[in-house]
Amino acid sequence: MAAVRDQIVRLGRSLFERRLTFGRTGNISVRQGDSILVTPTGASLGALTALSTIDIDGRHVDGPAPSKEAFLHAAVYRARPTAGAVVHLHSTYSVAVSCLDGLDPADALPPLTAYYVMRVGRLPLLAYHAPGDDALGPLAERTAATHHAMLLANHGPVVAGVDLDTAADAVEELEETARLFLLLHGHRTRPLTDGQVAALQARSGRAPGRDVAVAAPPHNIGTGGGDMTIDANTYIDAVVRRVERAGGRIQRERVGPVDAVTGGFHEVSVVARGHIRFSVVIAPLATVTGHAVRDFAGQVHQWALRTTHQVPGGRTEIVNFAVLVSHEVHPDAVAAAVARPPMQGVGTTRAVVVDLAHGQMHTFTGSLLFGFALRNLIRARQQQLLPHPAELVPGGPPR
Repeated sequence: MAAVRDQIVRLGRSLFERRLTFGRTGNISVRQGDSILVTPTGASLGALTALSTIDIDGRHVDGPAPSKEAFLHAAVYRARPTAGAVVHLHSTYSVAVSCLDGLDPADALPPLTAYYVMRVGRLPLLAYHAPGDDALGPLAERTAATHHAMLLANHGPVVAGVDLDTAADAVEELEETARLFLLLHGHRTRPLTDGQVAALQARSGRAPGRDVAVAAPPHNIGTGGGDMTIDANTYIDAVVRRVERAGGRIQRERVGPVDAVTGGFHEVSVVARGHIRFSVVIAPLATVTGHAVRDFAGQVHQWALRTTHQVPGGRTEIVNFAVLVSHEVHPDAVAAAVARPPMQGVGTTRAVVVDLAHGQMHTFTGSLLFGFALRNLIRARQQQLLPHPAELVPGGPPR
């Protein structure tokens, strides 16, 4: 515990001396088991002595009175079980950006550099709340479930990391990118393309700002067809009806970190020289990232191995469709969905990403180590069970 306190004190002094925070602004926290060490109220980060302790609900446990924004740290930790530290600053350039009109609330800064993409990712802009306003807590908690960094309007950045060094690196990268953004303001810029961003995500495995999302509530989602909208439940209901028509049994169950709808059926297949177990596992997510796609496909494959029963007297091939439905699909999610599925020993699991905001479906379309006839059968069943989102929009084109 003493070592962690020393680390917080050193970081606070470093941030203050490099003018990344001023006066008595900003706060730092580190999670230690069920407790959270946080800087106290009215303290300068450049002259920290004692620290406060709060619990995961933001209640004061020990030490001096915590920062009036300690509830914000607790909200982030509740949403992000892997977060080990949170840094909140009033750093000049990030605050300046937070005051600009016309920012995209879903992503306040463009991907100007590779390190920004890898350390920060997307940066949602949260609506203005007065410092210490408890009403910010629920909004921050919802946002932190899918983003490790956020920008508070007319206030400053909040960044979480697996540890204090990671959080500090990310918030400093954010500040430098905000500075670049302001320096380039009014000039023609060349941000990284979607393809370049996706390549960086694939190269790094998982950029910190693009984590597994949580299940999304029903919401209307545009499909590019004027005012015509469908929501995630509409798409899932359509899939359920198709699976039931094929003889599948529908269940709602937990698959990995999300609540999903599952359904499957056996089919006698000459081309497979036995039976094929086709399974669909589908879940709505608030945001789909490359890591979410890969993680969900792996969870679905393990689920299928546990739940598939071999038909007596023959071989059963396993074919799974791991389907994520969302209105916010990151470029790295598209790259993960269209990539060749990994060889998994028994059967195959094909990731499918349904982007309702743009009326698109993304999945692998190349050839695996199957015969031509079996490949065509898998493709036909996928088209039978998973409608293109445009089909579900009234007046939309048939697919």
